[in-house]
Amino acid sequence: MSMRNRGSFARSSNKSDSLSNIVPILVVMLALAIITLTPTVLVTTGFFTAGNAEWEKKLDIAATPEQSTITQHITFGQYKSIYCSEAVYVEANGQPVQFSTENESYSDATCDEADVVFENAGSATYSIYYGQIPERMAAITGLPPTQVDEGQLKQTNVPAAVLVAPFYAVGDNTSLEDTLVYITNSGNSVENVRVFIVSDSCNVRDMMLTLTAQQPTAFTLSSSHVPTGQGYIIAFTSDGSGVAVGHNTLLGTVGFKTASGHYGTYNMVGFRSLSGSAGPAGTLMFDGINLEKWPNGAILPEFPSGIDNNSNRLVVESPISDMTGVGTPVTTTFSGEMFNNSSGSYPFSFNMSSCLINYQFNSTFPPTTPSVDSIVPSGNTGWLDFYSSDGPFLSLYMNYNPDENSNASAFSGATVLPGYCDTACPSFNITYFTGL
Repeated sequence: MSMRNRGSFARSSNKSDSLSNIVPILVVMLALAIITLTPTVLVTTGFFTAGNAEWEKKLDIAATPEQSTITQHITFGQYKSIYCSEAVYVEANGQPVQFSTENESYSDATCDEADVVFENAGSATYSIYYGQIPERMAAITGLPPTQVDEGQLKQTNVPAAVLVAPFYAVGDNTSLEDTLVYITNSGNSVENVRVFIVSDSCNVRDMMLTLTAQQPTAFTLSSSHVPTGQGYIIAFTSDGSGVAVGHNTLLGTVGFKTASGHYGTYNMVGFRSLSGSAGPAGTLMFDGINLEKWPNGAILPEFPSGIDNNSNRLVVESPISDMTGVGTPVTTTFSGEMFNNSSGSYPFSFNMSSCLINYQFNSTFPPTTPSVDSIVPSGNTGWLDFYSSDGPFLSLYMNYNPDENSNASAFSGATVLPGYCDTACPSFNITYFTGL
């Protein structure tokens, strides 16, 4: 705060002059009294660590006992999220503070600004962290990602109009390879749910579910007569004729097992309707106006060395734009970098010409020089970042280690990778047939 030199007061024997001097002083004193009832706010920008995450901005508030509730407006910078509350963390004396976000403002399917509201526990200093930086990026490079991050794509814990499962598997021996799908209608009315199952070769099948209010349902893909193979799933709320209606009521989880020993459970990725619509009849519009946009980048935050008996696999799902029959895949080129514990960076690129790939980490994939086992030796971990300028995608990582029951450091499982937007989220439409 800059201070101005107001000069000295001259003593006067004139009462009116004295009063004119006293009034400004009283005004200043009153203003100072008011200031003591208002929290002192200091905003800083940089990389801050709190709550097991890294943040772009930190805002410190010195609260006073007179305040029962604190409301602070924040404006996000480079790092945004699709949900305002997920890009904010509040703490006092190193302990997390419960908060809510109000008066949220969005553009391009990401949160721009919001009011952070929480109860004041007394005279304390609160820190509001906001603008979460993609995991490990800043920690390893010391700099922001070269890509412009428009918010990590979270696995859905918020009801959405469209759900996507980026991986399923069905085998001839379903005791070894099958997929269990859970879908819940979290709404208070009956919902029709259209489910499309797209194989890795882009063959399309569909089914219709009807769920009562708050009803969950579960089914295996083998019992639904899905042919053997692998692929991805898209489900959306619809009317009785199968036309998407944009109701944000769906939650979903997928559990799978494969003959290779890989298995896992993950939440389906949700895309919310932003306007109460999913697009015109026969088209899903992921344009940031009707539905949230898809990412075209992904980060695998960590993977263990393959030398330590880990079978690391990367699944990439490239959605077709036409689900009216047998879809035609688009050849997609991916570029990325692999990193190790020594902060080494190793570029790579690869192509896919199908709707889904499921690649084992080995001497040829990812196609780095040297190979992945040389980059990530025994006892070490690596991570990678990749993106495509050709179109949107989702990705899933899985690992199987047969020593998981005898070695405390060995693990198996699967997770959907956090997605981001390279330069800008692409707009993307999917057509589908109507009428059942």
